[in-house]
This record gives sequence, C-alpha cells and structure tokens, in this order.
Amino acid sequence: MIGGRVGNLALFVAQLANTERKLKAAAQSRAEGEAQRAVEAMQEQIPARSGTARASIRWEPLPDQAGARVLAGGPETTQAEYDYIRAIEFGRLPSRTGPGQRPQPFFGPVAFETEMDGADRIGRGLSQDMKD
Repeated sequence: MIGGRVGNLALFVAQLANTERKLKAAAQSRAEGEAQRAVEAMQEQIPARSGTARASIRWEPLPDQAGARVLAGGPETTQAEYDYIRAIEFGRLPSRTGPGQRPQPFFGPVAFETEMDGADRIGRGLSQDMKD
C-alpha cells in the first residue's frame, strides 16, 4: 500500500473563509457604490426648485443583510401627513385646495435602471476585485 497526503484541508478551509470574507466586503462596497450612483442620478432628475426633496434622497445599508437601499422623502418633506415627494414622482389631481401637478418621475426610472443593470455592474466589479 502506498499512501500520501494530498493538500492541507485546514489551510484550504481557512483560505476559503478568507475569500468569502473578502467577497462579502467587496459586494457590500459595490452595492453601496451603486446606491450612491442611484442617489446622484435621482438628485439630477428631481426638479431644481425642490431643494428639500433633493436633500431627502439618500441611501442606507440594509440592516439584516448585505446590500443597500435608496430612500426619498421623510419628515422633512411631509406636510399635513402627506409626503409631497409622492406628488413630485406621481403627480397630483386638481382639487378644491389647489391646482394639480403633473408627474415628474425621478425615482422610478433610476430604480428600474439600477435593478436592470446594477447587478451586472456589481458582478463585473466583483469579478475584477477577485482578480486583484
């Protein structure tokens, strides 16, 4: 009988764990970069007179998993329990209290493009990160 040791399993497992850690960190960094790109694109598309609305567009890391989400609106754009960021995005019908407002979508188009192409950009970037 001839025997021999092939590789060091403990070393391989340690290297695999290190690679996984690096990949997760790189994926989070890429997701945050993609979220920042989306925020900047949305801020360019929102009407110029909407300074408060523009400032409310932000991203934050997901609390329980890797990734990030983009948000717009909040307390600073809410008046009488209505977030006027919705009126900018979707428009508003005329009413007794005032004229209507045509939709000026800034969030939806960028979110759609990010969903369609963002994962590809992240994947290509991770591929490049793993080569480095």
